[in-house]
Amino acid sequence: METKDKGELQFYYIRERRLEKAGPNARFAVSLHDGKKPGFFRSFMATRSLRFIFFMLLFAMTASLVVSWLTSPKPSASLNGAVYSLEALWFEEDLYVSVTREGRNLSADAEVRVGAGDSAAAGRIEPGADGFRIKLALADKPEMAVAVVSSGGRSVELSAPVR
Repeated sequence: METKDKGELQFYYIRERRLEKAGPNARFAVSLHDGKKPGFFRSFMATRSLRFIFFMLLFAMTASLVVSWLTSPKPSASLNGAVYSLEALWFEEDLYVSVTREGRNLSADAEVRVGAGDSAAAGRIEPGADGFRIKLALADKPEMAVAVVSSGGRSVELSAPVR
């Protein structure tokens, strides 16, 4: 409780005075709460199980980075300001082939010829469209699919493994 004495607050409870008269167990308890808090890394290393979790987390992040680095991205090539990429998927004796186009020049017309195994097809990517997709009926699963994209007198060849 406090009272005003000549415009100043007067406190009757002073913690330091109370701690001077306190026993050793009370002083020990107070010393535990006044210490500096451990940092983020030190708190992860506090116990054996937390160290295990920390190193497993570190291992998982490293493994995911290595796997993403080792797996190859989609095959792609640039032609007249657009980037073309090829994907091929085998499902129930059909091969689904997708040639997609991204970039700044989507207003150009492009001719696409796709082949895999003993089957081939041709088509166009119209101006403004983002790609060309086709289904090829094949008896056996091929290893690779190939596409030739032609636009503006130039052409690029793409090949991708069949998943």
